[in-house]
Amino acid sequence: MVPILCLLSLPGCQSRTQQAKTLIAEANTLIEQDSKVTQAWTAEYSKMFTPENRARFPVNRESLRSQGEQVIKLLDESAKLSVRGAEKFEQAAALVSEERAKQGMAMFASTLRRDVEITDLFKQQLRLASNQEIKDQKAFDEKFLNLMQIFQKKRREKYKQQDEARKLMSL
Repeated sequence: MVPILCLLSLPGCQSRTQQAKTLIAEANTLIEQDSKVTQAWTAEYSKMFTPENRARFPVNRESLRSQGEQVIKLLDESAKLSVRGAEKFEQAAALVSEERAKQGMAMFASTLRRDVEITDLFKQQLRLASNQEIKDQKAFDEKFLNLMQIFQKKRREKYKQQDEARKLMSL
């Protein structure tokens, strides 16, 4: 009876493969939580930065700034979840011996870290409204769209890397 309990309850008694699977399941839970947070901040962000709202800048600077502060809190939460998920994938990768799976997990961790970079770009966009050096709509929109181009490039890179990671992990 004691050995069975040991197998079921103590992490040291689990196989390395089972530990890796547990870590991946935990990472997937974090990814699901992040997905919900992302839906929340995306909805708010989309309302804030319509072409009409951007065209009204700097008249609506204070409104964009205060709304942006709330969205930044959600972005911070999203980034924390992504970092924790990446850590779980890295821990799982250290436990497996099959090289393709190890590479896939490490690559998937990298895509989650890229999410954090993308999140930082959104935070930079949100902080444009607080930048007192930006005096007019044209300068605001130029900086906003420049950050959007960088975001789109990073997102494409992330999706490509994510697809490759899935193939390596045979998902």
